[in-house]
Amino acid sequence: MEEQVARRSLNLDPDPDDYYSATRFDVLASQLREVKRLLRRGSAAQLRVAYILLDNAAEVIMHRSLYPELINNEFQATLLKRWEEAIEGTDNPEVLAHYEAAKGLVITAKKLNKIENDFAEKANFLLGRGKLSTDTATSLKELHRYRNEMYHQDHVRYDVLRAVTAVYFDVVCCLVERYDETTQHPVFLGPPITLSTSARTEKFKPPANTLVKELRAGIKWDWPEVAGELKKKLAGRIEKTASTVWVLNLLLGDVGEEIVLKLAQTYRDQPTSGPDELRDLAVPYASSDLWQWARRIDRLDPNGDHIRFFNHFAEVERSFEALEEPVRSLLADLERTRDWLIEKQIEDARIEKFNRSFGNQDSKDD
Repeated sequence: MEEQVARRSLNLDPDPDDYYSATRFDVLASQLREVKRLLRRGSAAQLRVAYILLDNAAEVIMHRSLYPELINNEFQATLLKRWEEAIEGTDNPEVLAHYEAAKGLVITAKKLNKIENDFAEKANFLLGRGKLSTDTATSLKELHRYRNEMYHQDHVRYDVLRAVTAVYFDVVCCLVERYDETTQHPVFLGPPITLSTSARTEKFKPPANTLVKELRAGIKWDWPEVAGELKKKLAGRIEKTASTVWVLNLLLGDVGEEIVLKLAQTYRDQPTSGPDELRDLAVPYASSDLWQWARRIDRLDPNGDHIRFFNHFAEVERSFEALEEPVRSLLADLERTRDWLIEKQIEDARIEKFNRSFGNQDSKDD
């Protein structure tokens, strides 16, 4: 008996009855409950896991929302072929109009592949179909950028992790609120959800709304504080980059901040002979952009809509980082070069001292 129990506990194959009794919505709900548990604990490591789970939940919801929009695509493609055959050898305007209309309804295989496999394409497609608002689609794409850094590059923005996780939690809750199970095909969805054993007497409640109320219960965000945290961190980074440009200008012999910025944006891919050549070089960003980003961040109102605030914040941050990284890299490379030159001078002095000592020893031997 004990051996049978042991063998059964090691059986990793799912019971078909258990597997098919769990709907896809149950799986999503369990995942988001785990997110809530991690958020309550609140350590940086747990927030990172919660963020990745939130991103997955967002993509899963978008993926499931594609089905009602794409269910007729194959049928529309068949109709398009029929109209392609019909327009051969005719210039009838009515037939051509039908062909163009049919063509506009078909999503090509190449486009379909992009939608199915790319997060941003899903968001853009659902935005175009009116299933996502502009603010929601924008925030999803910006938030997914942070997830990619965590997941693929092991780069976690610990300074703003709490703030962006709060924003993503709220965005996903909004997605779940709009998640309509009845639009999903029952073959993929599984059995319907009932909220109690007494289905006849129970007043029906949408399970998505019920889940969101459960998720939000006990978790309250001070959105002006969250927005203020994001604003403060980015303003500090912009100020630090401006200071770095000033230091670089001193290290390079007071060539001017514009020359420093041009060098930072070109020195790795397009070596130049000196400041004169750099002056006429066209680059994406100048010192005026730094001050413009600083002004835009300063104008952001933390007391307004937090999703819209985040979208404006993320837009400025993404543009700014295209300059922040090369400026930081230039300083690091100059410091490495300086350290190498110092080490070389020390080593040259050691060799010279050894040669002199060796020469003196030869003289004594003679």
